[in-house]
Amino acid sequence: MTISYFFLKLIIMKQSVPIPIIQQIVSDVSNTSVSDILMPSGSANARKQSIVMPRQVSMALSKKYTMHSFQTIGEMHGGRDHATVMHSVRMVKNGLETNYETFVNLWTES
Repeated sequence: MTISYFFLKLIIMKQSVPIPIIQQIVSDVSNTSVSDILMPSGSANARKQSIVMPRQVSMALSKKYTMHSFQTIGEMHGGRDHATVMHSVRMVKNGLETNYETFVNLWTES
């Protein structure tokens, strides 16, 4: 392998998917509007399970596929706190590890 291969790999690794693209994809898959995913936490509908799960998945995917901090991801998801993003990442990871079928069924029911 040449030096250019390793250089190219470094460049590719530094590029990430923009968070609005992740939000749009999650919105399309979950049949939830982007405005619902970005809904401020003080809103009455912000805690509905049909909105919470897509938002958590969007935050978890944003952490996995971007190099943004928890704080930045939270700000781009309706002004959420960094701890909320950390919780979302944990919830999605645990959901996939413990009961994959249930998690996927809940996700696809929306």
